[in-house]
Amino acid sequence: MPRKQTEPKIIEVTVFDVDKPTLTGNIYTSEMLTALIPEITNPEHPLTIEEVSPQERNLKKIPPYESWTEHAMALCVGARIEDGKFICGFAVKNNRFGKLLLSVLDSSPKEKIEFFPVGVGDVGDDHVVTNYKLKYVTFEVKP
Repeated sequence: MPRKQTEPKIIEVTVFDVDKPTLTGNIYTSEMLTALIPEITNPEHPLTIEEVSPQERNLKKIPPYESWTEHAMALCVGARIEDGKFICGFAVKNNRFGKLLLSVLDSSPKEKIEFFPVGVGDVGDDHVVTNYKLKYVTFEVKP
Protein backbone atom coordinates (compact mmCIF):
# COMPACT_ATOMS: atom_id res chain seq x y z
CA MET A 1 0.00 0.00 0.00
CA PRO A 2 1.50 3.39 -0.97
CA ARG A 3 2.38 5.84 1.77
CA LYS A 4 0.07 8.78 2.22
CA GLN A 5 1.66 12.00 0.96
CA THR A 6 1.63 14.74 3.55
CA GLU A 7 1.82 18.43 2.85
CA PRO A 8 5.24 19.89 3.71
CA LYS A 9 5.45 22.01 6.84
CA ILE A 10 5.84 25.69 5.97
CA ILE A 11 8.07 27.83 8.16
CA GLU A 12 8.72 31.55 7.91
CA VAL A 13 12.08 33.03 8.79
CA THR A 14 13.48 36.54 8.83
CA VAL A 15 16.52 36.61 6.57
CA PHE A 16 17.38 40.34 6.53
CA ASP A 17 16.58 43.59 8.24
CA VAL A 18 15.75 45.90 5.35
CA ASP A 19 17.47 49.27 4.83
CA LYS A 20 19.40 48.97 8.13
CA PRO A 21 23.10 48.26 8.66
CA THR A 22 23.98 44.68 9.56
CA LEU A 23 26.59 43.81 12.19
CA THR A 24 29.24 44.30 9.49
CA GLY A 25 27.70 47.64 8.45
CA ASN A 26 26.30 46.45 5.11
CA ILE A 27 22.88 47.68 4.00
CA TYR A 28 20.45 45.55 1.99
CA THR A 29 17.87 47.84 0.38
CA SER A 30 14.21 47.03 -0.13
CA GLU A 31 14.64 47.56 -3.89
CA MET A 32 17.48 45.06 -4.12
CA LEU A 33 15.69 42.48 -1.96
CA THR A 34 12.42 42.88 -3.87
CA ALA A 35 14.33 42.20 -7.10
CA LEU A 36 15.61 38.91 -5.57
CA ILE A 37 12.15 37.46 -4.96
CA PRO A 38 11.51 35.98 -8.45
CA GLU A 39 14.94 34.34 -8.43
CA ILE A 40 14.76 32.81 -4.95
CA THR A 41 11.20 31.51 -5.39
CA ASN A 42 11.83 29.97 -8.81
CA PRO A 43 10.59 26.36 -8.44
CA GLU A 44 13.41 25.15 -10.71
CA HIS A 45 16.16 26.54 -8.43
CA PRO A 46 14.64 27.86 -5.20
CA LEU A 47 16.54 29.32 -2.31
CA THR A 48 17.30 26.64 0.29
CA ILE A 49 17.93 26.33 4.00
CA GLU A 50 21.11 24.33 4.58
CA GLU A 51 23.33 23.44 7.48
CA VAL A 52 26.81 24.90 6.99
CA SER A 53 28.74 21.75 8.05
CA PRO A 54 32.28 22.93 7.16
CA GLN A 55 33.84 19.48 7.56
CA GLU A 56 31.43 17.78 5.14
CA ARG A 57 31.68 20.63 2.65
CA ASN A 58 35.46 20.42 2.77
CA LEU A 59 35.39 16.65 2.14
CA LYS A 60 33.10 17.11 -0.87
CA LYS A 61 35.00 20.24 -2.05
CA ILE A 62 31.93 22.47 -1.82
CA PRO A 63 32.81 26.07 -0.90
CA PRO A 64 30.88 27.53 2.05
CA TYR A 65 29.46 30.31 -0.16
CA GLU A 66 27.88 27.87 -2.67
CA SER A 67 24.57 26.08 -2.26
CA TRP A 68 24.64 22.33 -1.67
CA THR A 69 21.16 21.43 -2.90
CA GLU A 70 21.57 17.72 -2.16
CA HIS A 71 21.64 18.69 1.53
CA ALA A 72 18.74 21.14 1.37
CA MET A 73 16.51 21.11 4.44
CA ALA A 74 13.80 23.37 3.01
CA LEU A 75 12.89 25.16 -0.24
CA CYS A 76 11.74 28.76 -0.56
CA VAL A 77 8.09 29.05 -1.61
CA GLY A 78 7.56 32.75 -1.03
CA ALA A 79 9.16 35.97 0.17
CA ARG A 80 8.00 39.41 1.21
CA ILE A 81 9.06 42.58 2.98
CA GLU A 82 7.05 43.29 6.08
CA ASP A 83 7.70 45.68 8.97
CA GLY A 84 11.31 46.29 7.89
CA LYS A 85 12.10 42.57 7.58
CA PHE A 86 12.76 40.36 4.55
CA ILE A 87 10.78 37.23 5.37
CA CYS A 88 11.00 33.98 3.42
CA GLY A 89 8.56 31.09 3.59
CA PHE A 90 10.13 27.65 3.25
CA ALA A 91 8.59 24.23 2.67
CA VAL A 92 10.52 21.77 4.83
CA LYS A 93 11.68 18.77 2.82
CA ASN A 94 10.63 15.27 3.81
CA ASN A 95 14.19 13.94 4.00
CA ARG A 96 16.74 13.43 6.75
CA PHE A 97 17.92 17.05 6.43
CA GLY A 98 14.38 18.41 6.70
CA LYS A 99 13.76 16.22 9.73
CA LEU A 100 16.92 17.59 11.33
CA LEU A 101 15.65 21.15 10.78
CA LEU A 102 12.26 20.29 12.31
CA SER A 103 14.02 18.68 15.26
CA VAL A 104 16.05 21.85 15.86
CA LEU A 105 12.93 24.01 15.56
CA ASP A 106 10.98 21.77 17.95
CA SER A 107 13.71 21.46 20.56
CA SER A 108 15.02 25.04 20.72
CA PRO A 109 13.29 28.23 21.81
CA LYS A 110 12.47 30.37 18.77
CA GLU A 111 14.46 33.33 20.10
CA LYS A 112 17.60 31.16 20.28
CA ILE A 113 17.51 30.21 16.57
CA GLU A 114 19.06 32.76 14.22
CA PHE A 115 18.71 32.39 10.47
CA PHE A 116 21.14 34.25 8.27
CA PRO A 117 21.86 34.57 4.55
CA VAL A 118 24.88 33.32 2.65
CA GLY A 119 25.52 35.16 -0.57
CA VAL A 120 27.84 37.32 -2.61
CA GLY A 121 27.55 40.87 -3.85
CA ASP A 122 29.26 44.20 -4.25
CA VAL A 123 29.52 46.63 -1.34
CA GLY A 124 29.83 50.32 -2.15
CA ASP A 125 31.59 53.04 -0.18
CA ASP A 126 28.20 53.82 1.39
CA HIS A 127 27.96 50.13 2.52
CA VAL A 128 24.94 49.52 0.27
CA VAL A 129 25.00 46.03 -1.23
CA THR A 130 24.36 45.66 -4.97
CA ASN A 131 24.55 42.81 -7.50
CA TYR A 132 23.69 40.44 -4.67
CA LYS A 133 23.23 36.71 -5.23
CA LEU A 134 21.60 34.98 -2.28
CA LYS A 135 23.02 31.43 -2.30
CA TYR A 136 21.26 29.84 0.68
CA VAL A 137 20.07 30.46 4.22
CA THR A 138 21.62 28.76 7.22
CA PHE A 139 21.09 28.97 10.95
CA GLU A 140 22.64 28.64 14.35
CA VAL A 141 21.24 27.91 17.75
CA LYS A 142 22.57 30.33 20.33
CA PRO A 143 23.41 29.06 23.81
